[in-house]
Amino acid sequence: VLKLYSPQSPLGFAGGVVLMALSVATIDQAWTPVRRLFETPALGRLGMLSFSLYLWQQPFYKLHRDDVAPSLLLLGAALVVALASFYGVEKPARRLINGWRLARSKPVQILPDPA
Repeated sequence: VLKLYSPQSPLGFAGGVVLMALSVATIDQAWTPVRRLFETPALGRLGMLSFSLYLWQQPFYKLHRDDVAPSLLLLGAALVVALASFYGVEKPARRLINGWRLARSKPVQILPDPA
């Protein structure tokens, strides 16, 4: 039996990806309380950490599956490691890369008004 709603099903996975893409593409037209929820500072900070958390979630998920520690402890540890990674690696790397990019860019000359 094909389960279209199952993430393990190729159709279910593809459907989920399409629905996620549609929800992201149309968030600006969402119901006002939903938009306000996504505009909260806490979700903004979580969004800034999302890449670091994505990078570090797999080792903690493995520890969770092996039942090494309680789930909430592992979640907290993953957040702490993601914070350390963000502020210790990602943010300095962004500053360095942006500095290089700005140093290599040519200044824009603004022409005087001919009138």
